[in-house]
Amino acid sequence: MVAKIGCIIQARMGSTRLPGKVLMKLEDKTVLGHILTRLKQVKNADVIIVATSTSIEDNKIKDECNKYGVECFRGELKNVLSRYYHAATLYGLTDIVRICADNTILNWEIIDKQIEAYLKSKPDILCCGENITLGTGGEIFSYDMLKQAYLNAKEDYQYEHVTPYIYENSNHIVRYDIEEDLSKYRFTLDTQDDWALIQKIYEHLYKKNALFTLEEAIELINTHPELYRINENIKQIKVLKMNRDNKYVKV
Repeated sequence: MVAKIGCIIQARMGSTRLPGKVLMKLEDKTVLGHILTRLKQVKNADVIIVATSTSIEDNKIKDECNKYGVECFRGELKNVLSRYYHAATLYGLTDIVRICADNTILNWEIIDKQIEAYLKSKPDILCCGENITLGTGGEIFSYDMLKQAYLNAKEDYQYEHVTPYIYENSNHIVRYDIEEDLSKYRFTLDTQDDWALIQKIYEHLYKKNALFTLEEAIELINTHPELYRINENIKQIKVLKMNRDNKYVKV
């Protein structure tokens, strides 16, 4: 079978910690608009799909997808796993790159390298290693693994976070990593403090280069340490579950 790799972005307006964040205005685009623009730079994926809900408030997300010429799949509000499975089925994907609609400084080079590493080793799931900055990469798994999760998941957290069942039942997890430890930086959008930092980064870099790099963002923060302090105390919500080797894995 010829591989068909799809980047699926989970997005909804009803975020718990920062409602409506995906359509908040960041310079001349919405947050989702920036993510889609950056994700279009990925060379090793065949299609980009936004998986949102059938909720009325998510009609605006559908409109945004139309604006950027990106596919939009709509499914259950609280069952994100179901959304992923049915989107992947509809578009005939063999492999899926999971992207969160938090990643305003998404690094397309890392995602391309993740896809290359995934295709080379074909693990059950490939995720970011410990050195990679939060909010810049993705997770990759096959349609078959997604189908297993969809058919066998039973817990609410497995439906909400998509990949816990895969981690818990995996025999082969690959963590793609980089040499330099950039883990102290936080570029995900989950709180007002995250928003304040991201606004500052875009204010400094976007007009000079709309597709500014991760390296440029880090250099900016290193030059202006007061920026790093904006969200340094935010604790990321994690799902920790046991896998087959009786080791806790981060989701």
